[in-house]
Amino acid sequence: AEPPCHRRPLPRPPLPLVLPLLLSALGAAGTGGCGREAEQSAVRPPSSAKPSGRAPGSAAPDAAAQRREAALHADRECRKSRPCTDEGKCTFNAVLGGCAPGSDADCQRADACRVVGWCAAVQGRCAPRSPEHCRQADSCQRHGNCTLASGRCQAGSDEDCARSTEEGQKLGRKLARDGRCVASCADSSLCEHEGKCTDRGGACVAGGSADCRKSRLCAFQGQCTARDGTCIAGADADCKKSTVCEKSGACRAADGRCTK
Repeated sequence: AEPPCHRRPLPRPPLPLVLPLLLSALGAAGTGGCGREAEQSAVRPPSSAKPSGRAPGSAAPDAAAQRREAALHADRECRKSRPCTDEGKCTFNAVLGGCAPGSDADCQRADACRVVGWCAAVQGRCAPRSPEHCRQADSCQRHGNCTLASGRCQAGSDEDCARSTEEGQKLGRKLARDGRCVASCADSSLCEHEGKCTDRGGACVAGGSADCRKSRLCAFQGQCTARDGTCIAGADADCKKSTVCEKSGACRAADGRCTK
């Protein structure tokens, strides 16, 4: 059978008879028949437009949970890592893009706190924050690094060195110079690098040009002449024997340095 709205047309009656029927049909179009179906189809959402289940513009309901779970997973991986045990890098830091100390507690559980006094979270790393951090560290008892200076634990006095079991008592390094315990200035890195091999007034200085000439500063930078306790380039001859002259052509002495 054909649908009721698509029946085969009947013979057309005369207009005077059709007009009243047409007006009657138009009045009933909003209440039934094919007119009602047309009206309903105008407001019914398309079959492909399925409700989303969330407010327009809102994030997917599980996005925030996924981000939280990802952060927790990253933290777990950091806590299982060797840098966490050694240096307190136990919390994932999104800004740094890796593991870093999340609190002082992370640092205080790490080996670095016990060994070298790195017991506080400071700008993304563990470091000493108080003199007590240095004094309680193994490095103080063994190597004399008992004084907090310039953000690190170092040998700040001869007393620090004299009390230390390794440097002072075992090796005889009882002088604090340049943050380290040494037996003499000649035994220090200041002598090797800068020619400051002479102890003067509790400090290592360049006692003469002989101190300078055996230093790396002389060999590389041409600073082979002692003046006022430091090594400078005192003559062109100093520069001409140096690496900086050979490599970059800085073979002339000016204002204590080698230049072109």
